[in-house]
This record gives sequence, structure tokens and C-alpha cells, in this order.
Amino acid sequence: MHGNYSFNQYQKTQFTTADPGRLILMMYDGAIQFIEQARVRMNQKDIAGKGLFIGKAQNIVSELTSSLDPKRGGDLATSLETLYLYVNNQLSLANVKNSFDHLENALRIVKELREGWEGIVNKPNPDVSAAREASEAARIGPAL
Repeated sequence: MHGNYSFNQYQKTQFTTADPGRLILMMYDGAIQFIEQARVRMNQKDIAGKGLFIGKAQNIVSELTSSLDPKRGGDLATSLETLYLYVNNQLSLANVKNSFDHLENALRIVKELREGWEGIVNKPNPDVSAAREASEAARIGPAL
């Protein structure tokens, strides 16, 4: 019991002290993990478990959507919003139709978005304008 509490505290600290770019990466990681868990549950024909994990993934994608600021992020924010809405739609269809194809579509897009975001966050000499545009689109943290 104590070990689980310590791990949860560690995770909470990681989440609350992460820089804005890392926070978004963590959100993508969570969505990927939940979609993969939904896939496992779907394979096991565990309808309730599948729905639980799809719902958790949708909550993360919805949070990413609500963090967008189209006024500051312009076309990038609009494009991200379109992708997030599509991902949530694919997750809904995967849940309702018990469809691996829709689940895989959502997973593929979230992985691609995560890869792109990681490239911005981990770039050795970040392009300040690209980082600023991404940060403004996601309305995360101070402008660079």
C-alpha cells in the first residue's frame, strides 16, 4: 500500500512540475497508453474495460482540445482542433462498433502528434518561432 502511495505521489510531482512541452508529451503518452489498453480489452472481449479505457483516452484528447487557443495559435490551433475532434470521433466509433480499425486510426494519429511534439520539445537548438507557435496554439505556459 505504501509503495503505491509513493508512486502516485511521484507521478503527481512529475505532472505538476513538468514544463509545458513535457506536459503535453505526458498527455499524449497517457492517451496512447489508454488506447492500447482499450485494444487489449477489445481482444479479450471485455466490453466494460474497453469502454473505460476509451473514455479515459477521450478525456485526455478533450483536455488537449480545450487547451487550444485559436486566437493565439492561428492555423496550427485550428488544425490541431480538427485532428483532436477526429480522434475523439474515431474513439467513439471504436467503442460503439467494437471496431479495431477505428481504434487503430485514433492511435496512429495520436502517436504521430506525439512524435511531432517530441521533435519540437527535444530539438537541440529549438526553433524559437516554431516552439512559440506550438506553445501559443496549445495555450500552455508563457510565450517564448
